Amino acid sequence: MPKKILFVFLFALLSLPIFAQLNRVAAENVPLTSPITGPVTGPTLTPSVSPTNTPTPPITSPVSYFSLIGHITYNRIGFFMRTLPRLFPAENVKVVVRSFFGNFSQKTTTDSQGNYKMTVPPGLYQVSVEDSNHTFFVPPFRFEYVKANKTTVANFQGLLFR
Repeated sequence: MPKKILFVFLFALLSLPIFAQLNRVAAENVPLTSPITGPVTGPTLTPSVSPTNTPTPPITSPVSYFSLIGHITYNRIGFFMRTLPRLFPAENVKVVVRSFFGNFSQKTTTDSQGNYKMTVPPGLYQVSVEDSNHTFFVPPFRFEYVKANKTTVANFQGLLFR
């Protein structure tokens, strides 16, 4: 019984600074609807009224685009040939990116090293690849979440059975 009381007492004693910090932060938050109490400085703005009283369109923030990159390789499976490399870059493979929640779609092809790069707005995308030989790629497609200020990587590997 005394160990439980000691534990509760120590827990309460150690958590007091945390709750005090939370209360201080909550007290500093000023609601957006609070009135301006000091003098207003700066240029005086006068509202302008349109003669036709047509509503103005809302101001929208610009859409930022972020990188979606990847590396695509072929993997020879089956016959082991000493003269041919087992893994090699997949050149001229078509990469298709489709938005999961919208109408956005974009295509590109890989370079000679099997790399691709796209710029897309943040969101959830289905990334798929295909080549002219109808190669089976692993995975067949991927769902990638492109985040703001981050580079997202989606790699694929084509399996060659020859």
